Amino acid sequence: MIPDPRLARLVRHRPKPRDLSIGGEVERIRAAAERLGKRLGRVGDAWLALVPADLLEHTRIDGLRGGVLEISVDSTAARFALDRLLRGGLEARLRSETSPPIARVRVRVAADKAG
Repeated sequence: MIPDPRLARLVRHRPKPRDLSIGGEVERIRAAAERLGKRLGRVGDAWLALVPADLLEHTRIDGLRGGVLEISVDSTAARFALDRLLRGGLEARLRSETSPPIARVRVRVAADKAG
């Protein structure tokens, strides 16, 4: 028992020790990825199937909002190549093969595509 009542009050209000392990962060990222996967429906599968592998590694699906599929790429060269593919029929194929439906695809260059 702590003899001084002021010290006892301080001990009661001491902040709880924080969890500094990586487990909580890993779980948060896993849950966010799972939510995104559910929200995208078949869009992610279609993206993986239709985009060439050499370009796929330079892209990341950021989300699907209001029928707009948002894609990040890691360079302007990748953006140009993806734009050519989208205009060459990839966007139409994504529209026809996905649910929820895609109205358009927005591509942006992100400094760090890994997130």
